[in-house]
Amino acid sequence: MNTRILALPALLLLVAAALPVRTDAQVRPAQFEVNKWIDRFLTDEPDQFERDELLKKLSRAGRDMIGKNLKAAITTDGKRPFALQLAAKLRVGGLFDTAKKFADGDDDEFVAKLALSTLDKGAANWAVDRWKTKEVGSPSWSFIDDAFKACPVPIDTIKQFKEFAASKSSPENKLMAAIEIMAWQLGVKVPEVPADLIPQWDKLKAAWEADSKVFPVTGIDMFTFPDLGISGTRVLNNYRMSGSDCLTFEMPDEWDAASFTINMQIRWTSGSGFKFAFMSEKTGNYLYINAKGEWSLPTAKGDLVQKAKANDWTKVTLKVVADSKESRSVKITIDEKEFHFGNLPCEGPLTYLTINAFETKFTLAAMEWLVTK
Repeated sequence: MNTRILALPALLLLVAAALPVRTDAQVRPAQFEVNKWIDRFLTDEPDQFERDELLKKLSRAGRDMIGKNLKAAITTDGKRPFALQLAAKLRVGGLFDTAKKFADGDDDEFVAKLALSTLDKGAANWAVDRWKTKEVGSPSWSFIDDAFKACPVPIDTIKQFKEFAASKSSPENKLMAAIEIMAWQLGVKVPEVPADLIPQWDKLKAAWEADSKVFPVTGIDMFTFPDLGISGTRVLNNYRMSGSDCLTFEMPDEWDAASFTINMQIRWTSGSGFKFAFMSEKTGNYLYINAKGEWSLPTAKGDLVQKAKANDWTKVTLKVVADSKESRSVKITIDEKEFHFGNLPCEGPLTYLTINAFETKFTLAAMEWLVTK
């Protein structure tokens, strides 16, 4: 296996293998395929394995292609739980006004998840009001409480729990729950004395705002993969990584393009490196990167260097181009500066993507896949 060394403010390991060429149209499904998959998902026939496979296929579709099929299904008794589940898992917006009419019924749990996973207009405030007014321990309150500890919300919504926890008029049986939600949303642990979290608000808010920056995504959002496994901390749409944190994506079989691009934004905070790997069924080369304070690539003519400061966001683009049936070339672009890595063998389809933090602290944002024609 061929190896080359690169230097960055973080450690990147890339394992890749070449795959057959496919086009954008083949990666994004047609509307008739989406309709067929949704119709199947909305029945009670599929087992959990089949539902998971349908979610993988639907994750590649535009959310507008899915939403138009689900609105009517939400109003149909037999289809509603499946429609709400599908909408929440794939973060399909525009359905909350229809779904909230069915809160307090058998589908209360799914309505709560949909409200906070999509954050349609008015959904967050509806959920906060419901959390405040429903009785502790009731199913409706528990569903909302659980959703607030599973679905990131904007800072203005988090602030409502901080104000609730700080108010002397708030009911005592909800104070600890408010602090737990506040801590989860801010990406920190509940302190030994829970109330100590409240005076730290300004500092925690500033850190949250730095890590939650929103970047445009024009390709397929890799953070919406149904098979995303993660031990990092989600901050709105981004992920904080450190220590033993790991992200794992199982790549769909259809994503076997020989030429592709992956864009991401990285905000490195501290540490010497992390590992970013594409796993193939058979073999591949890997790119190993590790450094402090600069992005660089050793070449025969000397190092090419791009300065990078801790806490700054850096755009990283990995472009893999099929040169022939036997090899692909890899280029990495860091804030518009391109580095040529070399060639990779062409054996086996892509199976997994993993990101391991090791002892580095960084935030990962706007990770997207684009097919290169």
